[in-house]
Amino acid sequence: NISLKADTPQPDHGRDTENGNHNGENGDQNGANGTLDPAAPNAGGGGGGGPNNPQDQHDEHYAMSPSETRTFMADHCVRRGDARYAIKKLKPYLTESECISGMIDLAVECRFLSTMRHPNIIKMRGTATGDLIRPGFFLVLDRLYDTLDERIDKWLERQKNNKGCLPCMGGNKEEANMLLLDRLMVAYDIASVFRYMHSHKLIYRDIKTDNIGFDVRDDVKVFDFGLTKELSESDLTDDGLYKMSGLTGSRRYMAPEVVLCQPYNLSADAFSFGILLWQIMALETPFEFFSLEEHEEKVVHNGYRPAISSEWPVQVRTLVSECWTENLKKRPSFAEAAAVLKGYLTGHAFDGENQSIDNRTGHMLERSQHSQRGM
Repeated sequence: NISLKADTPQPDHGRDTENGNHNGENGDQNGANGTLDPAAPNAGGGGGGGPNNPQDQHDEHYAMSPSETRTFMADHCVRRGDARYAIKKLKPYLTESECISGMIDLAVECRFLSTMRHPNIIKMRGTATGDLIRPGFFLVLDRLYDTLDERIDKWLERQKNNKGCLPCMGGNKEEANMLLLDRLMVAYDIASVFRYMHSHKLIYRDIKTDNIGFDVRDDVKVFDFGLTKELSESDLTDDGLYKMSGLTGSRRYMAPEVVLCQPYNLSADAFSFGILLWQIMALETPFEFFSLEEHEEKVVHNGYRPAISSEWPVQVRTLVSECWTENLKKRPSFAEAAAVLKGYLTGHAFDGENQSIDNRTGHMLERSQHSQRGM
């Protein structure tokens, strides 16, 4: 009896992961408390599956006979008693509408994961055979060990512990620099994913900490592509925007134009990334305790944004403010965002001020270099 069960980050929209411990019970993802991040009402909404035929790839690469399946599981799914993969499936006891929405999300995610190739995108190792849209359908994904939300808690603990050290209770400068570089390296890897997706006209539409995890090597992995959509010329408006579903994604990170159900484009992801980057730097939850009504009034209509610390690197401060500007045309592309982050990391990896940081950051950048190449 080979088990695929694993404590794996749990996405939204009624989907489940075997024995997952991130099922949105805190009310933050499902909006049960009337706060931010309700489940997106327009689940699915994905476009085509990319440059290749995803259904052909699904049939070709993932259909196995029962004996082949047993052999594969015995050889690959458990190593030294530890599960390597996790099963992503619908939660039991869903309402009919939730079940339909969840099935569509899983099918959309399957289509995109079968065609996308990027080192910081989670790998799909297999699926259930048969129709994509049915209650018993599931995906087999690489196991993840942390979400970014959990990693932020660990960074915060590191920061608190370091500030308790001398000199003058200001903490160890080298540790503080390492913590900053750790966070910016994660931000760079995340930006590289969306640079890759946008280069293929794919909009993600659900950037948030719960959709970003870390694998056994501690590499960043973006997952949950149920709201991803391929931009279509048929949806293009005269001003370069696209007619797409509004209120799609997680409210805390949602661009104003998406909240208002107006046409939008790839820059909506840039807005969400700006909120996420602020969270990575501040180690705080953006718009914490805001109700949906407060968020719409203050953030969407009146341009409220969290305070940006003057202690952050000027390049990062500028990038955050440019990403979350209300003006869509002034938001940077992810190619620009990744270049800013890489420039800062490179400069501080090789400035010669601290050899241990130099070596460590240089190695991390080298591991991330293949992200530049995309497919």
